[in-house]
Amino acid sequence: MVTSTANSVRTEVRPAEQNGISIGLGVFAKTNIPKNNDVLVLDQAAIALVEEKQLQNICSGCYDVGKGGSIDIRRSGLVKACVQFLCWKNGKIAKEVWDEFNSLTFPDIYEGESQEAKDHALMTKAVMEYGNLKDLDPNWTKELFGKLNANSFTLTSAYGRRRGVYLHPGAARFNHSCDPNASYSFDKGKLYVRAIRDIAKDEQIFIPYIDITYSVDTRRHELKDRYRFGCRCTRCLHETDTMNPEEIRKRGKIEQSTNSEIDEAIKNGDSGFTVAWRLTNMIRNLSEKADWDAVNMQQQPLAAIRAEMMLSKAQDELYKMSAVDAAIRHLRTDPAQYADEGHPMRREHALEFVYHLLYADKIMEMQGDPKNFDTPFDIHEIRPLFYAWMVLNWMIYGNVQGEILADTREKMNEVVWPNPTLKGKAESDVAWVTEDLCHAGMLWENKAKHIEVHSKKMEEIVKETIEQEKRNTW
Repeated sequence: MVTSTANSVRTEVRPAEQNGISIGLGVFAKTNIPKNNDVLVLDQAAIALVEEKQLQNICSGCYDVGKGGSIDIRRSGLVKACVQFLCWKNGKIAKEVWDEFNSLTFPDIYEGESQEAKDHALMTKAVMEYGNLKDLDPNWTKELFGKLNANSFTLTSAYGRRRGVYLHPGAARFNHSCDPNASYSFDKGKLYVRAIRDIAKDEQIFIPYIDITYSVDTRRHELKDRYRFGCRCTRCLHETDTMNPEEIRKRGKIEQSTNSEIDEAIKNGDSGFTVAWRLTNMIRNLSEKADWDAVNMQQQPLAAIRAEMMLSKAQDELYKMSAVDAAIRHLRTDPAQYADEGHPMRREHALEFVYHLLYADKIMEMQGDPKNFDTPFDIHEIRPLFYAWMVLNWMIYGNVQGEILADTREKMNEVVWPNPTLKGKAESDVAWVTEDLCHAGMLWENKAKHIEVHSKKMEEIVKETIEQEKRNTW
């Protein structure tokens, strides 16, 4: 066993392999770890960088805005500021964390005369001069950037909203797989690694470094570009062995070019409505040139377009429209991408759907008679608050009725909540939403009828919207 802050009662770090290839060190289970249990919980990061545009809004201790019932419409951007150089000498970090951080390695590409090395030299100069840190060793600072590039995680809030970059040497010991057995999330400054399926004693614990909902070509491209290694996980090998090489290249090209188009569509600072219109055109164009199932199944790159459409509409407070995108993700995209209902992303996305619905409900409450408006919720006379209640029930009880049923009790024991805060927020939200609906008389003798009607109407809205997007009649 190797000395590491990732060693715990359940885990240990030791030399690792993946499909017969040495991959350095890895984290292994010392005992059987059941699904939905914590694998490891790590405290304060060695380095945390918060996106510059968010520094005035975000707590430097928990990396959040302090309230969960809101929709995050800030775009991700270049991380420029708020570097926490935490040293054991000044008491801000444990000596073992600091020592392990200094032992981290990074690819040779970040050294010598490569472009990456030159970029790091420029960043080192900027940090030392801008931060008046002339006593820092410039070579050590360049190494810091190399370690950060090779070992960092995307820092998020407890609700999955991007905040910046995070590095803890213990977390860096986990290796990547495109078919992981664990996931990670952040909550009040802590990193939670949780089992998303049963992990046997002596089994290596893998997490995803990237969005693994993409095809093998795109996944490998991103891993090579970001982390400088070629993935040889079981899933990647299976896909390359069983799929037509030309099909692999074609799908990867479509996904990667679409992501570039998304970046281009959102970068000019236009109104959310304008960006959403551009993205809708992309959906129509994609359906014309892609002959694979991803279009109908709302998989990548449609899922990425959908997420940006949702944020763009919310940016202009078009919540009745953004809630429809969230509904499509909840009813179409997530079941296709995360077949396991207990997967943590299903809960994370569901709670975001709830908040779009709650904002939409407030707008419909203020606007008056829905017959005077032409959005899908108005046309179908759906009550977003009631559907939010149904989604919260699904999150907590495994059924939209909000009842503890024998056939869902065992299934709920398999649910992997990303972190304690997100689960607690869902539980507190369902309490007040239930109370409001009781006052409105929707949860008494007509509850079953309301559930049936809302389920049918939301399904109709989703179908109609997808068809309109393909015809570009949005």
